[in-house]
Amino acid sequence: MNDTLRSIDLYKAVSREFPTTPYGLNARYKIAMYYRSNSMHDSARKEFEILSSISQDNDLAAESLYRIGELWMRDTAWDKAIETFLIVKDKYPNVEVWFPLSLLNLGEAYEKKGENDSAIDIYKALTAINPDDDYGRTARNRLKNLTKTK
Repeated sequence: MNDTLRSIDLYKAVSREFPTTPYGLNARYKIAMYYRSNSMHDSARKEFEILSSISQDNDLAAESLYRIGELWMRDTAWDKAIETFLIVKDKYPNVEVWFPLSLLNLGEAYEKKGENDSAIDIYKALTAINPDDDYGRTARNRLKNLTKTK
């Protein structure tokens, strides 16, 4: 554990000293993922929020926002998750991985809130955008399950 904590301290120093460089961004990402994997959700969200606001890399910014939403989902904070996934939906529609993942999670958050009509709309949009990949197939299956219960 001491080596891990020393590494985190070094990553923090690099992220403070060189915040917007690739090294600084990578260090902050490693810190955020460490917090995430150790269920330190508030700390992880804070690091991902910083990444999403300072990164010029759309993939990293979109992933950071996705991870924030994912952590809100783990905390069953559906409204905050929805708010975060909507940012990815609106701001990063061309980011190949994090956009469809955010839509899937957005639909799931709507389902958890009992807002099935909103979930259906999201799943329909995702199946239209990505009909033949895993995201589209997952959305189609969720759509079938939701329309069965209507």
